Amino acid sequence: MTDPLQNAAVDRTLRAYFLMHNLSDTAAREAHDKLVDYVALLVSAGERDLDRLTLCGLTYLRKSDGARVPSRAFTGL
Repeated sequence: MTDPLQNAAVDRTLRAYFLMHNLSDTAAREAHDKLVDYVALLVSAGERDLDRLTLCGLTYLRKSDGARVPSRAFTGL
């Protein structure tokens, strides 16, 4: 990932997500890897707004996390 916008979106999203969730190193690496792919997809589709990329990234992680842990099921923002 060489696009500064993608790097900023991933960093910003993970900082916020890690404040809300205490993850193991393995879970944190998995969240990072999934988020990198997702943000790249959004940027390739034309999204260039850092705030929107961050919000979409948080929503994506929360939704994917809810699939594994029923108590964290996605309920919207």
